[in-house]
Amino acid sequence: MNCPICKTLIEDEDFLRSYFFLYNNQEYKLYHCLKCDLQFWYPLKIFPELYENEVFKGYIEMHIGERKIPEWQKIFVKNFLDKKGSLLDVGCGNGVFIKEMEKIGFNVYGIDFDSKNIKIAKEKYNLKNVYSMSLELFVPFAEQNNLKFDIITFFEVLEHQDNPVSFVSSIKKLLKPEGYITGSVPDRRRPFVEKERTINNTDFPPHHFLWFNKKSLEYLLKKEGFTEIKFYPVRFGVWYYASFLEATLLGEFGKKIKLRLKNFFIKPKNGKELIYSVDTLQRIHKDNNKLWILQLLRLIRSLIFLPLAVILFPYYFMNNGHQIYFQAKF
Repeated sequence: MNCPICKTLIEDEDFLRSYFFLYNNQEYKLYHCLKCDLQFWYPLKIFPELYENEVFKGYIEMHIGERKIPEWQKIFVKNFLDKKGSLLDVGCGNGVFIKEMEKIGFNVYGIDFDSKNIKIAKEKYNLKNVYSMSLELFVPFAEQNNLKFDIITFFEVLEHQDNPVSFVSSIKKLLKPEGYITGSVPDRRRPFVEKERTINNTDFPPHHFLWFNKKSLEYLLKKEGFTEIKFYPVRFGVWYYASFLEATLLGEFGKKIKLRLKNFFIKPKNGKELIYSVDTLQRIHKDNNKLWILQLLRLIRSLIFLPLAVILFPYYFMNNGHQIYFQAKF
């Protein structure tokens, strides 16, 4: 097969590892392109229904509108606060980011093929220009409505693409002259990455197809004609690191303990095991008594591992960040 960025031919048998995903009964193989340094999984095929169907738990929280602006989007605010103008967020999720950008003066638009997210964006955040459609469908829609943007953001989106060159080419069609792109991707060289992957399957296909480092990301952006390319490592605070250590060190045992504690303090309906779903989380968030208990459990968990996090934090901070934030001018 060919590398999805530079099209270098790679032999089928030269794969690094394999991964089997039960949802679609598919085996994937990881390849490394020596020319552009991208690591990618094959076969490359997006399944949009994964997100709306909440196959990955992170999308359940997104569907009730409880997500906050993460560190990589905070970097954008620092770098573009004085620019304003029109902004399109590709993969806008539930709209929490563009709602904040609207508050500080941007003319915001958002697209996401997850209709549940768009419903939250409209109903909870009162956003008007948000659309449940893919980038491919939005391009002709924008052309028909004479829409062009000063800035296009796509945070934690590029690693999901099965055709990154086509994706970036579509982005360029929507940019004004000298417009900017910004985004972020997971750094495949982040600290403790392999341990993280053993407890969390979200870095594998068909969720993440592309594993980037700075070299492969820069190759793609230069190939597509972008200039003034800048990268920033995205690092989290010591509190996040404490929760990360807890999940890493305790693994499946820790998950079982947390589930039992939640079942004890937050009684599930019908006496059944507490299952994370939109209905369950909405019920917890409406019940303030249960919500503060859940928050207290999270605080206790972090406090237990905080001393170890403080000791190891300098090592973590001196190495690569968890994500790579990037921005470039077209």
